[in-house]
Amino acid sequence: MCEECGCQVQQTGIVALTTSDPASESVSSPGASTRQPFAERLSDQLQHIIGVLIGSNRKPPRRFKSFLNGTWLGHPLHPVLTDIPVGAWVITAIFDIIWLISPVSWAWAARGAEVTVIIGILGALGAAATGFADWSDTYGSERSVGLNHAIFNSSALLLYIISLVLRLTQSPKVHL
Repeated sequence: MCEECGCQVQQTGIVALTTSDPASESVSSPGASTRQPFAERLSDQLQHIIGVLIGSNRKPPRRFKSFLNGTWLGHPLHPVLTDIPVGAWVITAIFDIIWLISPVSWAWAARGAEVTVIIGILGALGAAATGFADWSDTYGSERSVGLNHAIFNSSALLLYIISLVLRLTQSPKVHL
């Protein structure tokens, strides 16, 4: 297996394709072209774009990349920032439950939920930026896990943005 990208290229240049039956392996010739899976191609393109955006290809000092990686803090910045959206969105759920119990008495909870959704979105954008900066230096299985992590968390961020838009455009209906 290739140390650099995790592909199945052998030292001799022959590519081994594994099937569901471990006993049967088909070997292709060294000149045959094998196409990378979609996730690998996507990861390659994303890492290149992120590298250009954060200045990974520049000569040191790479101030923006160092800032996003948290070298100034002495600790990776991404894990620190992930606590902001998690905490804000838990508080949002609590405010929503309070508002649902008594919309008339506790109308303040609906406004509080709007504020905490905004804080969570801003925190998630910061966590995403620092996460992508950290992910841009990975390869192999770390890169695959990181890409899945980014897809799921970006989906959650999108849902909270939709939630905010609905909260701001819909007037709360109070039933007496």
